[in-house]
Amino acid sequence: MDGKILTDNLKYLKNSFLNPGGILLEIGNTEKMSAFLKLEESALPDLAIGQKAILFFNALPYLNFKTFSGTVKKISPSVNTAASKESEEPAIAFSYIDVEIEIDDPFTVYGGKKIYLKKGAGCEGQIIIKKMNVINFMAVKAKAKLSSLRHFSLHF
Repeated sequence: MDGKILTDNLKYLKNSFLNPGGILLEIGNTEKMSAFLKLEESALPDLAIGQKAILFFNALPYLNFKTFSGTVKKISPSVNTAASKESEEPAIAFSYIDVEIEIDDPFTVYGGKKIYLKKGAGCEGQIIIKKMNVINFMAVKAKAKLSSLRHFSLHF
């Protein structure tokens, strides 16, 4: 089996016993990695397999390193619900879909050395739904603005 040992606490396992069914170590291919994003369920109509994505990893700030590109590989067939508890306020339920992004090149070069992404690294992502040039974008926005003016009333 080809790969790299992903488990980083092997030195702590010296002289210890492994429980039946326990995991001794993980081996993985660091040249082929995926990121898992949770997207609001309202994004579902615009998502498709094969769309391009841009990923920002907390451990490798893009201002110092780079952004990572990838491709949507899987879209969850179901919507999940979770509770958000970020303050003293009551938890708020929100719905999301899981999306798997296959990362094109899961490393960056810094100081002449390859730095690979680590398993479990936190990230944020953007999925590119549609590309258009600036002129077309402005035309679409202007058309939307004009169509919203159909419903108005004058008051004196």
